[in-house]
This record gives sequence, structure tokens and C-alpha cells, in this order.
Amino acid sequence: MKPKDLLVRIISLGVVMGTVASAQEGLYDPAPPANSAFVRVFNPEKTGVDVAVDKKTYGKINAFAASSYQVIPEGNRTLTFNKENSALKFTAGKYYTLVLQANQVAVLEDVANTNRAKALITVYNLSDSKNLSLKTADGKVTVLKDIEVGKSKSQAVNGIKVALSVLNDTKAIEAFKETQLERGAAYSVFVTGSKGNYRAVWVQSTTTTK
Repeated sequence: MKPKDLLVRIISLGVVMGTVASAQEGLYDPAPPANSAFVRVFNPEKTGVDVAVDKKTYGKINAFAASSYQVIPEGNRTLTFNKENSALKFTAGKYYTLVLQANQVAVLEDVANTNRAKALITVYNLSDSKNLSLKTADGKVTVLKDIEVGKSKSQAVNGIKVALSVLNDTKAIEAFKETQLERGAAYSVFVTGSKGNYRAVWVQSTTTTK
């Protein structure tokens, strides 16, 4: 092969590799910095709210909805919502859910799904019920129970298709439609309300690193 032809092939290969790299950069989210925490917001109120942590804007979080986890640098940060500021502190590598209610914020440290062979389900008891449970729709299997008020509880489960229900004692609060639980994925159930008037929301957890 002539040197000139070899040079052309090398240049062409470089262009192809550069194109592949660019395509991969567009396909995958960038890895977060090593000092990052992962923070999401849940809004249990009946109206939407605009939220920001320092300069990271979450936009409007709709009523009874959760944002994706956003990458936030560790350390002392300022949460802004409803024109109020709250001082918070995050630790690198940790996952957090911020619950916004009545101009106050509750910070819950979340369990990350570290078992890629399992799905992770977490129930957040933001209600006054002391008898919450998560069961299969037929009531035969209890996934989670004894969830303290104001706390969360998690359980790793197999990746199966299943219909689940949230109960207050023996009374159903919400029956979720059948869902395929994906291995390596995480799911959340947020339960709100008081005095027998409860509501439950099912969310598949996502993380945005851009």
C-alpha cells in the first residue's frame, strides 16, 4: 500500500471513530462529578410549585408528583420554593427526596438500588396512618408493612409483572395497575393524607445527570 493511501485510510478511520464517539456521547448521559449527591423533589400539595437548589432549576413540580433525581454538588446548598429559602446539606454519593409541604421541607435520605438483579420498591409514609402496607393485589403477599409516619421503607424484589395495592389497615387506598418491575430499576410509592382520606402515587425513579 502506498504511503499516501495509508494516510487516507488512517484519516478516514479517525473520522469514523470520531463520529462513533460523538454518537455515544449523545446516547449516554455524562457521568456525574465524584462529589455529587442526587436530589429529587416530591410535591404533596394540590398546586404546582417552582423549585431550585442553588442554580439548579427543577422547574414546576406538579401536584402529587416527583421530579427526577438531579445531580447536586455535596455540601451546604439553598433550596428555593414559594419564594422561601431553606438551608440544606448533602453528602456525596447519597440520594435524597425533598418533601415540600406548607412552606416547609422534609429531607429523606433514600436507599439506592445497588443490586442490578433486583427491582427496589420504596414506600414513603407522608400520611398520619400507622397501619400502611403494600401488598399484591390479591392480598396474598405483603411487600412492605410497619412504615413509620414521616419515614420510608424499602424492599428489593424480583423483576416480575405484578399488580400492587396500598392499604390502610385492611382498607385499600390505591390499587395500581399491573406493572413490569425491571431489574436494576427503582420505584416509589408516596402516601399522603390524614384522618382516613388518603392518596397514593406510584413513581418510577429516574436520574438526570446532564
